[in-house]
Amino acid sequence: MTRYVLIISAALILITLLSCTRNNGGDSRLYGTWKLQRISRAGVDDAAYQGNIFWKFQNQTIEMQQVNELHNSLQTFGNYRLADETLFLSFPDADFPPLLSLPRESELQIVELTGREMVLATGYPATMYYFKKW
Repeated sequence: MTRYVLIISAALILITLLSCTRNNGGDSRLYGTWKLQRISRAGVDDAAYQGNIFWKFQNQTIEMQQVNELHNSLQTFGNYRLADETLFLSFPDADFPPLLSLPRESELQIVELTGREMVLATGYPATMYYFKKW
């Protein structure tokens, strides 16, 4: 009987640890991997974009990853924070500049953010970034 109590206790502890939605605080709505589906500039889709960029959020860190057809990847790392439906990005390390020709310090307006989709906008006329949760 003691053995079963130990197994059940260990299982409950494991479930509790795995069910956390926050890692050291922060807004968990962004956590995880997002695939950039398409880019639109002034209402026109960017035909040059190949659909191969991923943004990964955790804690206060963002990783941008571009994957080519041979599954090689280019990765860059920065920081992010979310405030008043604005996503602030910062890439202070010169060895890791942001992808998509974004400036090292960027502000993107959150147009839509659900559990499955995210739409960000920047500039005028607006450049729109359409993401799906991956």
